[in-house]
Amino acid sequence: MKLLINAKYLDHNFNIRNGHILIKENRVVQVEEDISKVPQDCDITDCSGLILTPGFVNAHFHSGSNSARGLSQEMGIFEWGNDTELGKIQNILYDHVDKYLSDDEYKVIVQMGLIELLRQGVTSVIDSGFAERSLSPTVSAYNSLGLRTVIDAYDKYSSVQDKETSLIKYAAHLDEEEDLSEETILKAKEIKSESRPMFLSHSMENIERKKMVNDKLQQSSVVVYDQNDLLDKKVVLFHGTFLDGNDIEILSKTATSLVHCPESNFTTSSGIAPIQDCLRNNVNVCLGTDWANTRYWEVMRLSYQLLKINSGVKEFNAKTVFKMATTNGYKAMNLSESIGVEPGSIADFSFISLESPELRPLISTEHFDNYCHNLLLNTDGAQVVHVMVNGEWVLKSRVVMNVDEDKIKVSCNSILDKVF
Repeated sequence: MKLLINAKYLDHNFNIRNGHILIKENRVVQVEEDISKVPQDCDITDCSGLILTPGFVNAHFHSGSNSARGLSQEMGIFEWGNDTELGKIQNILYDHVDKYLSDDEYKVIVQMGLIELLRQGVTSVIDSGFAERSLSPTVSAYNSLGLRTVIDAYDKYSSVQDKETSLIKYAAHLDEEEDLSEETILKAKEIKSESRPMFLSHSMENIERKKMVNDKLQQSSVVVYDQNDLLDKKVVLFHGTFLDGNDIEILSKTATSLVHCPESNFTTSSGIAPIQDCLRNNVNVCLGTDWANTRYWEVMRLSYQLLKINSGVKEFNAKTVFKMATTNGYKAMNLSESIGVEPGSIADFSFISLESPELRPLISTEHFDNYCHNLLLNTDGAQVVHVMVNGEWVLKSRVVMNVDEDKIKVSCNSILDKVF
């Protein structure tokens, strides 16, 4: 058992609470303001000076894309891999990922990106990876670090659907607008009928994809999915930059999750997703870093700022964003377990230092607190001290527990030097 003493934590409403938290195996079993008698054989961690939050969920990430930083600057998505000098450099990477890197080399690249996320306090990832790459090194990378994930298996779903574990789940893929056809829709319906899987897809991400589906089918991809009974609570759509009011109503009605990726949308000039309208219509909105980005706190901050610009100063707050980053992300992953600090909840937590002067003043009264607000606007990975996943320490006192981080850094640099 693990006992977290002197813990300051966010409750299910993201209000500040204090207490001592007892964890057995992967669950919270007891939360008390006072523990007079410490159970025997406990691993005790003093949480003084820290705040404990539910683990953060990066609900859209392409593992391995940390190898592509700076390789799509000033390019639209549909220009990637073109005949320009930059496009040719991109193709060098894609060829290595698809054909030349060994599983061990690719695993190192994935591990490096996941370590970066772990240091941001991310405990769980919905991973879209590289579609053509074997899944085994990605699965091995997650297992080595002890992180939780749902992996898009693309056309490999049938071969892995029975290989899930408590931390590793798989999803099937819904084809994006450029590939939507009667054939691909029929295939998705067959998979759903046979297996009832999670489905993942980029949807209405940019003006090009919107135009593609409108030219082919005279309606949005969201409408197409809905008309074919493909949307439900086990479906996660990424971006949604060009959703209209009808699309948003469909997502709400079908309990489909949407992942907001504001930094990615800005970098690719895709636009600004109508997240405020999604939230008003009770769509389950969560957050993702997407491609070649592990700056999760920046995504949280940008989400907050966009809500302020697009809905006014009072409607949404920092707690809205914390919910998107945690509770909503776990819901999108279709975890049956509750999260948070209450008996029965799964023990996925991030522990953030409150010692930085940039967080002060910290105030909590009966009707007001500024903890979430100050954390959101002033925290980055440097303040993340511990991370726990499924009741196990994966980062402790800022040290990655299960792998040799320094060795992975050196190996990753060497591999990328060789590629380029």
